[in-house]
Amino acid sequence: MTTVLYIVMALVALLIMITIHEFGHYIAGKLLSFKIQEFSIGFGPVLYKKVKKNGEIFYIKAIPLGGYCAFGEDDTDEATQKDPTAFNNQAPWKRLIVLSAGVIFNFISAILFSVILLLVVGYNYTLNVKEFATSDDNNPAFHQTLEKGDKIMGIEGEKFTIIKSHTSLLTKYRDEGTVDVLILRDGEEKTIQVLLHEYTYEDADGNDQTVYGMGIVNSQMEYVKLNFFEALGKAFIFCCELAWMVLVILWQLITGQIAITKMGGTVATIAVMADVMQQSLLNLLLLFPLISVNLAIFNALPIPALDGARMVFVGIEWARGKPVNRNLEAKIHTWGLIVLFGLVVVFDLIYMFVNVFN
Repeated sequence: MTTVLYIVMALVALLIMITIHEFGHYIAGKLLSFKIQEFSIGFGPVLYKKVKKNGEIFYIKAIPLGGYCAFGEDDTDEATQKDPTAFNNQAPWKRLIVLSAGVIFNFISAILFSVILLLVVGYNYTLNVKEFATSDDNNPAFHQTLEKGDKIMGIEGEKFTIIKSHTSLLTKYRDEGTVDVLILRDGEEKTIQVLLHEYTYEDADGNDQTVYGMGIVNSQMEYVKLNFFEALGKAFIFCCELAWMVLVILWQLITGQIAITKMGGTVATIAVMADVMQQSLLNLLLLFPLISVNLAIFNALPIPALDGARMVFVGIEWARGKPVNRNLEAKIHTWGLIVLFGLVVVFDLIYMFVNVFN
């Protein structure tokens, strides 16, 4: 029952962020006097419907895996083409604003969520040393430069952060053999040299664990909270770091550096979010800005049916003084949407086969 609750929470969190994206389109459209046909939260069977006096239809639908704000941008009927408030009859610069508004709202919301994260949790953290491996036959002095009670702040000049963890930095510098470690000891910051090494210790369940690192077998992470103005100043930089991380992962997927079995669609996203929240509800504070940045970047990609591709078509129209054939563009976006949904299903099936059925 607990797992179901976390899945529901993950669904609600994802739906909130998607709704923010679509609300961005809606607000921009209203401000620029676009005709809006429908605004829907969710897909599938209609649970609630309201028709406004201006003809706009508001829906709440049964499948909480998305939403949309429909301007009739792919309508090619004669009545729509003659309507001056129709999407395609508006100036290109106005359409670009409306199309980009979802991405902008996602990024702004990511910044706001990040402020909350940095206030409640913090940004940097220290790794407080409690216990070392008792022995190491190959190198009995491999941890002698560290002491119990030390607070490790970073490695090779890079401080530990929510994004840049101590484990990722150890992996990054593992081939160095020795690393410069920034510590806080007796209230004083100092840099010491530590030898990285593979060692074995017994965990709480009595099982032997072999790891590579600094010889630490028991430690505690302690985050450094920011005040409001520090959090406000750091939030934009933090979101840019998240965006860069997402772009790096996307590039690794394209170049094959990350296996296709590691990819997933909506089901995988919900499952990962639920699992992360089950570990600690505070992780939800990180998921909100991370997923918001993800949605912003994904929708900005020039893939048919997404905002990025629609902006490309508007840009081409603006540059050449006339639009690409409307029927052709509509077909491109329709097939793009079909392919996207197909890929989501395929990636989710792969995810479930690798992570559930195996």
